[in-house]
Amino acid sequence: MKRALTLILSTLEKKLVFSELGSVIIKQKSMTELENKSNFRIKKTTFGFTLIELLAVIVIIAIIAIITTPMILGMIDKSKKGSLGDSAYGIITAGELFSVQNLSDNMEVSRYDFQIRNGKFVYTKDTTKELSFKGTMPKTGMLQINTDGKVAIAICSNDYCACKSVNELKVTVKDTNCNIDSETGEIVDNSNNNSGGSNPVGTVIS
Repeated sequence: MKRALTLILSTLEKKLVFSELGSVIIKQKSMTELENKSNFRIKKTTFGFTLIELLAVIVIIAIIAIITTPMILGMIDKSKKGSLGDSAYGIITAGELFSVQNLSDNMEVSRYDFQIRNGKFVYTKDTTKELSFKGTMPKTGMLQINTDGKVAIAICSNDYCACKSVNELKVTVKDTNCNIDSETGEIVDNSNNNSGGSNPVGTVIS
């Protein structure tokens, strides 16, 4: 009888041990699965961007564009004006050199007039003679070189005009149309005439 009870007790103890081991294994397996899922979620979110983050980047880029665009446009305009002004001084130098070289041929000449025709800055009294200068050829323009040293110039590109009267020392670049008065050598602003459409910006009237 005692032996039978001992066998029954040992059998029950073994079942309890196996059941405890099974529960431990199941718990460990479930914990491992949970850890794997959490790691997968962490890895998944690590390599992506949220909508708020993307919107923040877009807003920052837009702010930078708003700040830098006017600066870039201003630099472009400044470069265009500087290029036209440099061309004006180059044309004046070429005109003065032309007058010195040709003064001995005709001492009665008091003024040399030049004008852009067919993409060349030519001497109006002899269109076979043209000015050679450093810089960009303007779209339209005219130049007066007086033998007394006074110079007047009015040249225009598509965007700006560079002007200087006989009584001015420096070339002025402006966004309005201009013309040289053939009698006085003064600069005439033709911006008021542009409203009628007959004198668009970039045209110099002779």
